[in-house]
Amino acid sequence: MKFIKIFSLLLLGFCFFYCSSSKELELKSSRDRFELAKRYYFEKRYVKAIENLKIISYEKGVDYADSVQYILADCYFNTQQYILAAYEYQDLVRFTPSSKLVPMSRYMIGLSYSNIAPNPSLDQSYTLRAISELQAYLEYFPTHEKARDAEKLLLELRNKLAEKEYNTAILYTRMSRFRSAIIYFNLVLERFHDSSYADLAQLGLIRSYISIGRSSLAKVEIDRFLIKYPNSSRRAEVIRLKESL
Repeated sequence: MKFIKIFSLLLLGFCFFYCSSSKELELKSSRDRFELAKRYYFEKRYVKAIENLKIISYEKGVDYADSVQYILADCYFNTQQYILAAYEYQDLVRFTPSSKLVPMSRYMIGLSYSNIAPNPSLDQSYTLRAISELQAYLEYFPTHEKARDAEKLLLELRNKLAEKEYNTAILYTRMSRFRSAIIYFNLVLERFHDSSYADLAQLGLIRSYISIGRSSLAKVEIDRFLIKYPNSSRRAEVIRLKESL
């Protein structure tokens, strides 16, 4: 009896799946398939939406092609397939440049790459790509609704790159290779002067110059620190270093 009940449930499930799949296969109109995909999308059934959208995504000439492309990209984004998402958003920008969805797509390209940007100790290719895409977005659409979010994200990504260079400098100081450390502290100050690691790099530069006996250069960097970072939490330490020199 229990076996019959289980078999009946399996049979019912198979019939439901088969009938549902058959119904989708019977769709003749691309527009009908798009409407079905949209329904899946709004129900957050992203895999089903992708299945249907991929069938019609090659139809670039229809008036809703940009919507097909955007929803397909968004489905990939929502299933954390960020590289595929970025590729589809880029296709929208490439094939329908006059679409009203282009500004948001450009923002989402940057956001997609930022979501796969690794921690600072690893290769930062995706971080650099995200920065490039977000900068392009802000250049083209400075007043868009996501511009503030893009600026905030850019700062976070630049902080990540600054942290990588700063950590390299610190590693050299621990190895007493102060001249190499100076190169990397200067990289932080030159490329990421607006990051949260700028005052730390300035302090590291001062300490490194003191360590190799270049007191005159240390004094120059101390004065620069006190001018550039009046509110830094490291200010008291820098003043003590100045007095000791």
